[in-house]
Amino acid sequence: MKRIVTMLSALLTAVTLMAQTGSGLTTTHDESGYVPEGYELAWSDEFDGDDLNTDDWKFEIQNAGWVNHELQRYVGKTFRGKRVVGVADGRLSIVCQKIDGEIVSGRIKARPNEGWRYGYFEARIKLPKGKGTWPAFWMMPVNVDWNTNPWPRCGEIDIMEEVGYHPNYVSSSIHCDAYNHTKGTQKTHEMYLQTAEDEYHIYGLEWTAGQMTFYVDGRQQLQFKKERDLHAVWPFHYAFYPILNLAWGGDWGGAQGVDESALPCELLVDYVRVYRKPVSESSRKVVAYVTSWSSIMPDPFVMTHINYAFGGVTKDYRGVYADNTSRLQQIVKLKEKNPKLKVLLSVGGWGRGGFTPMAADADNRKAFAEACRRFCDQYGLDGIDIDWEFPGDNSSGEKAAANEKQNYTLLMRDLREALGSDLLLTMASSSDPSRYDFRSCMQYMDFVNVMTYDMSGPPNHHSALYRGGTVGKGYLVAHESIMRHLSAGIPADQLVMGLAFYGNSGRGEQISLQEIQNKIASGSYRDNWDDVAKVPYLTKDGAFAYGYDNARSLTIKCQYIIEHNLAGGMYWEYANDDNMGTERHTVYDCLIGNASQSGIEQPEASAPQTRKLRTLQTYDLLGRAVSNPHQGGIYFKKGSPLGSRLTTQRKALTNNRF
Repeated sequence: MKRIVTMLSALLTAVTLMAQTGSGLTTTHDESGYVPEGYELAWSDEFDGDDLNTDDWKFEIQNAGWVNHELQRYVGKTFRGKRVVGVADGRLSIVCQKIDGEIVSGRIKARPNEGWRYGYFEARIKLPKGKGTWPAFWMMPVNVDWNTNPWPRCGEIDIMEEVGYHPNYVSSSIHCDAYNHTKGTQKTHEMYLQTAEDEYHIYGLEWTAGQMTFYVDGRQQLQFKKERDLHAVWPFHYAFYPILNLAWGGDWGGAQGVDESALPCELLVDYVRVYRKPVSESSRKVVAYVTSWSSIMPDPFVMTHINYAFGGVTKDYRGVYADNTSRLQQIVKLKEKNPKLKVLLSVGGWGRGGFTPMAADADNRKAFAEACRRFCDQYGLDGIDIDWEFPGDNSSGEKAAANEKQNYTLLMRDLREALGSDLLLTMASSSDPSRYDFRSCMQYMDFVNVMTYDMSGPPNHHSALYRGGTVGKGYLVAHESIMRHLSAGIPADQLVMGLAFYGNSGRGEQISLQEIQNKIASGSYRDNWDDVAKVPYLTKDGAFAYGYDNARSLTIKCQYIIEHNLAGGMYWEYANDDNMGTERHTVYDCLIGNASQSGIEQPEASAPQTRKLRTLQTYDLLGRAVSNPHQGGIYFKKGSPLGSRLTTQRKALTNNRF
């Protein structure tokens, strides 16, 4: 790719270092860098254009002394007609210089409103020379509330730093409440790199839920493991964004003075890349809502999570309760059969009040959050699911507060603080994400369940995947809702798509799939298929009677989840399936696949970057031939158990082809 000769030189250096130390990444270093196995490119800037992409990069504009007593002023692309930050010859350039008696430089942030939680982050950089320089490739959390989560409590990740008075010594560090340089407790490591200021080198970070490992040219520099589930020790459970900057002087860069004869000096960056592990069938979620009023005991092997519906906010707005706690205990006991199963209490539901006065008061919020933690401990729950319907427009009839969206974020913050990182915190989102400030509150949540159902009613589909002829003007469909949630700042691997296990009459009535089938069998209702919206519906005497989902539409929606790399699927609700469990088995088989492993094609383990299937006779869940399979997708061979099952469903449900 870029500058192959230099890359080969870096490779030889890295191979020598790894041979000497015996540690480092085991992947082969080529023009793609040192990428750990199992990661796929999620975002990059190769700086191949002629200008900085300001859709991705944002400038920090600050005066001298703004932070760390640094001497430079951070400006934009140019200052008084001279270039400070720019792109040319396939490189990003940040120039620190003195212009009209003022020292200026650049600091840019990659996608600061979105960021990434976990992944492998890498940049190829050539460092500047001179006493006083302080270049850095580092990360800070998205949408920090500095009043409640100030530095260092919020966390800081320094992938690479160097100071000019100590040339060619590159360091990696983390900062948090327990470990930071103001206490002299920061976790850091320094490495001598002879050509750091003369050649390009690759600086990387692999960040997972349990540890961070920093690399220089593939050689391990520092490893920091999560010791405890405390925010003070591990605040790295939300999204961070990368930063590139070149500071001048300051507490560290100027600790031994500065030499202005070194100006102008230049930080050069060949590329910045972010890799993430795709959502695989082993990590996908199948979330089942199980109600307190049903007597049906769920099969604990056809879902990964159960949201027990419902709990509520106590009348004093400071506590939490659950309906039918004896049934809740029975549901929790299912974990003895399936130890991997997670059970959460879903607090809220349609018409449940108490959220507005609870969330509006700081003392009430804290008390409620702490009560949730105690409740989880008491009943052996794995977390809390907040189903407030809806902030700013309460279905309970309570008058919403003017700042309800902000209060919702504060509630999530307080819940995360009380629950710690060992318990799950999720939410049920309206199909319209504008009710929430996801860019602020995602840092506190594990994932979001989107209610992509009840979006309309007859004569319109209530759970259409795409906009068709029977979707009312102005109503959302599932695809549009998912796209809006992604645009609102929810990472795809934290977004769970809702699936309807019921029929909607538009009269506040929900009927089960079994009741739907009984109506069809009676001859009074006709079953129909909308091939644009990709959902079935019933008509009576030619009029639209019920919109619903069946195995066919759910299979298509599961394929959509896989193709868009979403975290999984959620359904309301378990007891509304038919007597054979058609819907729950369809969703689990399609998204997890464990029930039909013999029919699922597995990628070749020997080729992680160019995964191929063992045979070309491969099909997706819709029966479409696939020649270039999607990593993390589920595929089957003709005649396999999964393939036969889907074929049988198609024939049973419709005479039309998928």
